[in-house]
Amino acid sequence: MLFAAVLCVRIVYVCLFASSTPFWDQWDAEADLLLRPWVEGTWTLQGLFSPHNEHRVVLSRLLLLLLFGANGQQWDNLVEACASAVVFAASMALLYALLCRGERHRSIRWAMFIVALVIAALPFGWENFLVGFQNQFYFMTAFALGSVGVVAYRPLGRVTLLVAIVLAVGSLFTMASGLVASVAALVVVLMRNLRERVRPATLLAFVACLGAVCLTGLLILPDVPPHAVFRANGVGEHLAALATILMWPLQPIDPASMHWRFYWRAFFALAMWTPAGIWLLRFARRRVATENELFAAGMAVWVLLQALAIAHSRGHEIVAVTSRYSEILAIGVLVNIWFALRMIGMASIGRRSSRRAWIGAAAYLVVVAYAFALRTPLDVRAMVDRSDAMKLQTRNVRAYVSSGDVRHLQQPFFQIPYPDAERLRSLLDNPTIRAMLPASIHAPLPNGAAAPVGRLSNDAQQLQRFVRNAVHLAGE
Repeated sequence: MLFAAVLCVRIVYVCLFASSTPFWDQWDAEADLLLRPWVEGTWTLQGLFSPHNEHRVVLSRLLLLLLFGANGQQWDNLVEACASAVVFAASMALLYALLCRGERHRSIRWAMFIVALVIAALPFGWENFLVGFQNQFYFMTAFALGSVGVVAYRPLGRVTLLVAIVLAVGSLFTMASGLVASVAALVVVLMRNLRERVRPATLLAFVACLGAVCLTGLLILPDVPPHAVFRANGVGEHLAALATILMWPLQPIDPASMHWRFYWRAFFALAMWTPAGIWLLRFARRRVATENELFAAGMAVWVLLQALAIAHSRGHEIVAVTSRYSEILAIGVLVNIWFALRMIGMASIGRRSSRRAWIGAAAYLVVVAYAFALRTPLDVRAMVDRSDAMKLQTRNVRAYVSSGDVRHLQQPFFQIPYPDAERLRSLLDNPTIRAMLPASIHAPLPNGAAAPVGRLSNDAQQLQRFVRNAVHLAGE
C-alpha cells in the first residue's frame, strides 16, 4: 500500500514538473559515453564500470540501457524519472516493512505509515526526482537497507555473510559513498555480538569480509582534483558542515544571507538526533535490543556516515543542505521518529516514564513538523523555478535542432540544459545522438523521409513520425 501511494505521488510530481529533455550530466554520462557507443556498437564492458566524477554508477547505467531499449531507442528523461520513482517507492516501502517487521503495536505501524507517506510526498528532493539520472541515490539507499536488514534479522551464518557481501559490493556501484553500507552492516554485527555473543570465528569472518568490501570501495574511489574546492578544510569547517547537515530539515530561512553560529547548529543537530541518541545510551547500559532496533540503529549509523561523507566532500562554506542530499537525511528523520514512537510503546501506561516518553516524542514530532512547514514553501518555489527553467531549455534546444541556428544555444547560463553551448552543439550535431533525442526536441521529419535505422517496424515508424511532428507543432 505504501509503495503504491508513494509511487503515485512521485509520478504526479514527474508529470507536472519534470521535462523529457535530459539535463546537465546526462548529456555526457548518458548520451555520449553510454548510449552512443551502445548504438554504434563500440560499447565495452569496461565502460559500465568507468567513473562518473567520484562515482561508479553501474546500476544507473544498466537501468538506462534497459529503458532505452524498451523505449524504442529513444532517450527520454521522463521515462528515466518514472523508473526512478519506482525505485524510490520500493525503497520507502522496504524501509517501512523492515522498521515495522513483527511490530506488535498497531498504533506504531499506522503512525509510521502516515509519517513515511507524508515525508515521501514532500518536495524537498526535487533535484533527484526531476532528473532520472539521480536514481543513483535511490539505488544506494536500497542496497543499504538490504545490507543492514540482512545482518539485523537473519542468523549470523554463512548464507547471511554471503548475502551481506553481495549487497555491500553492489552498493559500491551506486555512488562513491555506497561503501559505508558495509560499515553500517558491520556495526550491526558488532552490536549483535554485544547482545548475544556471536561465535568468534563467525564474528571474525564478518569483520574481515565487510571490512574488505569497505577497503575495496576506498581503493576504487576516483580522485577528481577539480572538486577539491568543494571539500571542507580543517577540523572546524568539518564540524560546522557536519552540524549543518545533521540539523536538517531545520535550516536558515534565507541561507544566502543568514549564517547560524556553530553552537546553534550543533544544538539543533543534537536535537534532531536525540531519539536515536537516547536509544544508544540505553543499549550501551543494558545491551538489550530487538531486531527492529538493531536495524534502525544500523540505518542511523548509515545516515551519520553519509553525513560525514557529504561534510568532507561538499562541506566548504556550506550553510544549508542542497536538495540532492536531503533524501538521504530524510531516512535519518524517519528512523529517529521510529525511535521516538518506540519509546512510547516501551513505556508503561500511567507511569511517569510513559508521560516523559509521550512528551518527548510529541515535542520531537512538533519540531520536525515545524521544520518541514518552514522549508516546504521554499522547496515548492525552487521546484517550480527549476521546472520553468527546464521548459525554457527545451524550447531553446528544440529551436536549434529545428533550424540549425546556433544563436538558440548562445543563451545566458542555465537557459540551455548544459553548461557549455559549444559542447552541447557538438552533441546535438552528432547523428547518433540526434536520432535518439526525445520527441519534445526532435526535429520534425519531412514527408517520405526514412526513419533512423533500427527503429521499430514501418507502422511504428510512421506513428512515431506523426507523434514527433504533433509535439513539435504543439510546442510552437
